[in-house]
Amino acid sequence: MHLQSNWNVRPFLKDSFVYHEGTLITEIFVVLRGQFIAYRLTTEGKSCTVRTLFEGEFIGEEDLLYGIRTESYVQSVVDSECLVIPRDEYENLILHYPMFARSRLGDLSNRLKNTERMMQEIAYSTVKQRLVLILTKIGCEIGQNNSDDVEFILDWNHQELASMIGSTRETVTSTLSVLQKEGIVKIDGKKIVINKSVMQN
Repeated sequence: MHLQSNWNVRPFLKDSFVYHEGTLITEIFVVLRGQFIAYRLTTEGKSCTVRTLFEGEFIGEEDLLYGIRTESYVQSVVDSECLVIPRDEYENLILHYPMFARSRLGDLSNRLKNTERMMQEIAYSTVKQRLVLILTKIGCEIGQNNSDDVEFILDWNHQELASMIGSTRETVTSTLSVLQKEGIVKIDGKKIVINKSVMQN
């Protein structure tokens, strides 16, 4: 993708917002460095994570294409940077570069399938299974792939993990202890090591 002169790189400090509920999206953000979390608030005011975002992923596409105010919050998990593409430039890329348009359509389609699969797995699985699922997903995205396991730094706290799997902080904390006792994961501060045999099940 060719970098235009009117595109810029915008830094986001840890815990800062890219946008929040009610924002009219006029820019697309491409993650260059760092990690983000997208979530919505339930009617009870609890956060429910809908997506985690890593290097190379696009933020804001759906709401920009629909032309509506977003219902989501997107927040940085660590100090991060994004390439910012103005709406008219993004639309120009879609209209005049078929390969780019096809790539974005494929990504949006895969994202929808993954979301549907994740919702189904969350609906019919235990907290323990859901926690292993989300740790596996994060490990596959950012982890160091070893022969028998995947090692990664988990920048999400227990409350954030709980919002990802529809649970509570206390339950996540106790379930992580169980997983560690069973040898499914090893935890050393923020470092997580997850056994590949679990990931393949």
